[in-house]
Amino acid sequence: MKMPWRKKTQREGESGTSGLPLSDDEAEVLRNLFIAAWPSSRGPLAVFADYVRDERGAEFGLYNIAARLRQLPREDWDATVRHHVGTMVASLTQMTDVPGDDQLLSMMRSRLMPAEFAPPEALRNYSYARRVADDLVEVIMLDYPDTYASLTDEQAQRFSPDSMWGAARAGLSREPWGEIQTVETPGGSFSVLMGDSPFTASRVLDLDEFMERLGELAPLGVVIGVPHRHQLVFHVLKNVASIGSVNDVLRFTNLGFSDGIGPISPHIYFWKDGALDRISSVNTEGGLAINVSGRFSEAVEALTDQA
Repeated sequence: MKMPWRKKTQREGESGTSGLPLSDDEAEVLRNLFIAAWPSSRGPLAVFADYVRDERGAEFGLYNIAARLRQLPREDWDATVRHHVGTMVASLTQMTDVPGDDQLLSMMRSRLMPAEFAPPEALRNYSYARRVADDLVEVIMLDYPDTYASLTDEQAQRFSPDSMWGAARAGLSREPWGEIQTVETPGGSFSVLMGDSPFTASRVLDLDEFMERLGELAPLGVVIGVPHRHQLVFHVLKNVASIGSVNDVLRFTNLGFSDGIGPISPHIYFWKDGALDRISSVNTEGGLAINVSGRFSEAVEALTDQA
């Protein structure tokens, strides 16, 4: 399927001070709806700008529900928040049961996350996480019937690294594949894997398998974007026209990062021979720029030599 290149229009009031993709007034409405939906039997909530904390110390981010509300009319917000809170509370009940080792291994899924996916004090509970790129890590999620939860250090200590990561990658491969769409641009084209699974972007963790499934050869490498958990943006470098497509991948990824549920990164990456290098950075004007250096520079030189 092909879809046209579309530029996102700025939404009035979207840049609030809460860190949520809502205006300040909208963010306050969300917080009030969350409090109203929270069951009194679970005690009071401490409410912060972009997350809440229950009396047991568990913290619940508001970014994903805020991104979902942003796409809905205001009259649907109350029911959406109530459903979100209800599902979350039900999942907390499920997670009180401690699975056996075999069951826990079967529940594991590798997931790509931003390196700072949790508050600093919480990150100490995930020392097993593997660095994938400068600002990306691989963690393990547990697939419960109605939700996902992060594997903690305490749980990870029950397994050898090989068995744990092997089970997590196998679990990732079992996730629904999604749909690949081609985006046509004035300068070329690129592709987007889109899916309902929250592990869609995590396919980048095993790009060898991904490319094999596509039947693609990529001797010069692949440019990758992972704007949020439901999208994997990619362009296989083939000829000099690919240089223009790299810029399009960066723009598309940046827009998706600001608009999607479960944001991962606004940056783009170069993949070759199993390694992922970040190839964009924030410039002096606060925008994103492509850095042509290292292995990516070698790939660009090979493209221009073909011209």
